[in-house]
Amino acid sequence: MQEFAEVIVNVPAQALDRSFHYRIGPNLAGGVQVGSRVLVPFAHRRVEGFVVGVTDTAGVAPGEIREILAVVDAGPLLTPTMVELARWIAGFYCSSLLDAIRAMLPAGIEIQGTEVWSATGAGGAGGVDDVGAAVDTGGSGGPGLDELRRAAPRQAEVLAFLSAAGKPVDRQELVEKFGSRVGGILQTLAEKGLATFRPVWRSPRVKPRVAQVVRLSKAISAAAPADLRERMMAGVVGRSRAQARVLDFLLSQAQAVVEQAAAGQAAGEQAALEPPAFTVAELARLAGVDPGAIRGLREKRLVTLEPVERRRNPLEALGPAPGPEGQAGPVVLTGAQEEALAGIRAELQAGRHQVMLLHGVTGSGKTEVYLRAMSEALRMGRRALVLVPEIALTPQMARAFHQRFGDAVAVLHSRLSAGERFDEWRRAREGSVRMVVGARSAVFAPLENIGLIVVDEEHETSYKQEESPRYHLREVAVERGRLERAVVVLGSATPSLETYFKAQSGKIRYYSLPERIGARPLPQVQVVDMREELKQGNRTIFSRLLQDGIQERLARREQVILFLNRRGYASFYLCRECGHVIRCKDCQVSLTYHADARRLQCHYCGYSREVPQICPVCGSRYIRHFGIGTERVAQEAAAAFPGARVVRMDADTTTRKGSHGRLLGAFSRGEYDILVGTQMVAKGLDIPRVTLVGVVTADTALNLPDFRAAERTFQLLTQVAGRAGRGDSGGAVVVQTYSPEHFSIQAAAGHDYPGFYNKEIGYRKQLGYPPHADLILVTFSGAAEEEVIRAAERFRLELGRPNFEVIGPMPAPLVKLRGKFRYQIIGKGVDLAAMREDVTGCLRRLAVYREGAGVSASIDVQPTSLL
Repeated sequence: MQEFAEVIVNVPAQALDRSFHYRIGPNLAGGVQVGSRVLVPFAHRRVEGFVVGVTDTAGVAPGEIREILAVVDAGPLLTPTMVELARWIAGFYCSSLLDAIRAMLPAGIEIQGTEVWSATGAGGAGGVDDVGAAVDTGGSGGPGLDELRRAAPRQAEVLAFLSAAGKPVDRQELVEKFGSRVGGILQTLAEKGLATFRPVWRSPRVKPRVAQVVRLSKAISAAAPADLRERMMAGVVGRSRAQARVLDFLLSQAQAVVEQAAAGQAAGEQAALEPPAFTVAELARLAGVDPGAIRGLREKRLVTLEPVERRRNPLEALGPAPGPEGQAGPVVLTGAQEEALAGIRAELQAGRHQVMLLHGVTGSGKTEVYLRAMSEALRMGRRALVLVPEIALTPQMARAFHQRFGDAVAVLHSRLSAGERFDEWRRAREGSVRMVVGARSAVFAPLENIGLIVVDEEHETSYKQEESPRYHLREVAVERGRLERAVVVLGSATPSLETYFKAQSGKIRYYSLPERIGARPLPQVQVVDMREELKQGNRTIFSRLLQDGIQERLARREQVILFLNRRGYASFYLCRECGHVIRCKDCQVSLTYHADARRLQCHYCGYSREVPQICPVCGSRYIRHFGIGTERVAQEAAAAFPGARVVRMDADTTTRKGSHGRLLGAFSRGEYDILVGTQMVAKGLDIPRVTLVGVVTADTALNLPDFRAAERTFQLLTQVAGRAGRGDSGGAVVVQTYSPEHFSIQAAAGHDYPGFYNKEIGYRKQLGYPPHADLILVTFSGAAEEEVIRAAERFRLELGRPNFEVIGPMPAPLVKLRGKFRYQIIGKGVDLAAMREDVTGCLRRLAVYREGAGVSASIDVQPTSLL
């Protein structure tokens, strides 16, 4: 029976957002499966595609359907479950299915198909003379050369270029020289028999790493008794002591393997004998010799060089994993932890999909519950997925799981090298790991038979993807859990209003961890009104209460965290004569002053410029920086507290790979006294010597024009306050603000989540914001503001009077970003499916997705921000 594959081609164009049918040839029967990556002919090209279905009907005659050229990989890249999840993402978040599939795969594995073209003679491939003869005589039905130049000068020009090249020419080179329409010209030349092509596939950018390793020759490694070893050593020593050292080292390693195998057999275990393997550089370093000594042993056939795949291991920096797999450790669970764990265990044993909120105050032991739940899932033969919001938290969480479960853990996040990500992804795909720990993209880890998914700090907005597909990890994790029949645990000290609302409504299970481990008290929080500080003559960025607190901790050799969610030295540069603010040329935002580099920088597009000495508008010299950032806080802390060791952790100081772990490791070891940082220090850190947290200003998020401003302020303050008092010394928090009366600040100071929730949920209901309504944000962007406004207004007119509230069009709060003007329309209603259908249908009718159009439109379903 003839089978057909439904293929999504890897050509990013809205008009191609559908599957195409291809015939599965006899040579590929059984090799094409749902999730397979294939090479297919498409128009005049050969492209990569993904199989999303296999059927025995295609709706047209089989002879009219083109055939799959090849299957790229040994097995499917995606399981049928992941393909189904991709379909759900595309439907729910109004993205293309191709975008959803590509989000699931590691970067660098793409293959690109191209063509190389040659001029040809009447009888086949030939040189320049053959082409001339074919044209002059009208070969293959073609016209004479002069006639071709008169009738189709562009074809003659392309043909002349191919003839002069004398070798096959890449299609991309032809496009760059003759423009995008050269494809039609080439096709015409091919039909006339004047040109021919062959497909060429460029290999993936990322591949398994293969290294040449040194092994003892098989005869030696299989035997190596003492007398043979002595004879070989005696024969080598006389000529080269370096070679003798290398040989002695390898023989010692081989002997250790033999003894280990013998011990295993005595215990009834079967162990495979494998000679130890080292690269030339590794072996030279371990034996303390020059690499030339190893080459000498190879010439004597005492060692061999063999290609071996080497894993790029991001966990190497964490050190060896102590203890047996699944070891629970000495921690005694609290009653609340036991209750939560029992609930998770019961659902795991039943094999049911269930979503649970684990609401625990900071320091209440949520991580230990995760660890125990993982042990339960693994004991039942299931796999597990742990998701964290910050890359800075990934090494810390990975260390905890690595120490408990060893090499059964893989790590996935964007700060890994492309090779490390590929190797970890492949370990998960091949089933050699049983759990994955990672940031947002790790929700697509290719694990099968998942029993447990943990979303730590589920409230974090960084879980929302900013580019298409604009998915929220929490919702994708819940859907994947449904497809896998897995338990999904959402953990947080400050749950999102949406999640807590579902828990209160009985839609998901709720477990509370209301106390810290060891009955340690939550830190005392004191709120300082900075308006009063100014009235009393204190013009520094540190209140007197915070200054005294820092001095006390330094005297007791304790540690301090200073939090400000704004990097740089100063937030803007202002002329005091005319009021002009230096702004980004591509974004309508003020430039941030960075004192270290002595430059002004845009934190949205990266544009930077020199600091002006005079105002570019009025020429005044009274121009300077205003506001504060983490760079200035660190500088002033070092000046105010001489002798204190100050370190800064923000996006500027953590650009290098591994810098998060190094900075936090140094602070944890007591190498610094004061840590100044942005939100990456606000969560997940458990450092017992930290007894004081200072919030330099609590007003940064509070004054943003966004309906979640109060929620984010409460969450950030509560989370950063939770870094204090993790040890036996207790802790304190000083919150500096110009809005001390705001309910979010008051609730955070009192560790009062229910109080905050009850107040905020009332405002949300009154104004019709989530969780009482769903939102869809449509953003129009383009280089010409008038065109953007016109497109937005036309969309609003076309939308008519739908059964939901429509706000706009209106300028986005950041109206110009990265050189493009942005206008928004917000849809607000209770029937999300109908809203999606109306919005996407309207955009399709207006064709604002059209490739090359001056205005583009993006859809953000359930946005976490309206900025």
